[in-house]
Amino acid sequence: MPLWLPQYEVRFGVLDESTRGKLAGISPASIGRLLKSIRVQHPEGLSGAKPGTLLKHQIPIRTPPWDITLPGFMEADTVAQCGNSLAGDFVWSLTLSDILTGWTECRATWNKGSSGVLDQIKEIEQALPFQLRGFDCDNGSEFLNHHLLRYFTLHPAKPAFTRSRPYQKNDNAHVEQKNWTHVRQLFGHERFDNLNYEADECVICEGMEPAPESLLPHAEAQTEGADRRALSQAAPHTRNALSACHELRECSQRDQVKAPNAARNIESV
Repeated sequence: MPLWLPQYEVRFGVLDESTRGKLAGISPASIGRLLKSIRVQHPEGLSGAKPGTLLKHQIPIRTPPWDITLPGFMEADTVAQCGNSLAGDFVWSLTLSDILTGWTECRATWNKGSSGVLDQIKEIEQALPFQLRGFDCDNGSEFLNHHLLRYFTLHPAKPAFTRSRPYQKNDNAHVEQKNWTHVRQLFGHERFDNLNYEADECVICEGMEPAPESLLPHAEAQTEGADRRALSQAAPHTRNALSACHELRECSQRDQVKAPNAARNIESV
């Protein structure tokens, strides 16, 4: 709320001190209760996924799940920044999330055309601190198309290209969670139907700290020559976070990814 209020006042005018104080102290539960009647009039949950049927026989379903021991196996999804209508042209958010570490990258594309989505996937791949080893997506036509199939078929690293089962969102539970934490909580449910918004959202997304949230609370514990005995006695989630952080650093050096921004983010964790 403290981050949002100044932007609101720029657009709609300065609030009085009493109103600003109430908004600064309101809880999420109270906001949900007060907006309940409004949300009934403007329901959420519009689906913009159009199934791509032509290539389903060439792109296998990911069953059983990958045996993941290294970073680089990523789930992908798109989010419509359409407001309460899917009609017309607007911005789509593209989210890729690493299953092992939670490393997440977001970009924006206009109308989720196959070429535009592929361009943003390439840009995300260049920003990753590890090699892309697997790409799993839903059955939308922005992913199941000849452009993306050709890209992964000719890719030097030969990453696995798989899809989820139709109408089974839990198959991509990792990236579905990031759609909320990295897209909806930042950009909300507003409609972005100005072409300039695409570039603006990309700038914002590129400036976000992509390091996995699970690592950040334990950053101060990640020091040179850490006490192995203390680490062995730490809570399981702390050990997992530190192990993931070590794995990211090792993979970044091993894969030799030319991503200086990503390298700096790893060193800050």
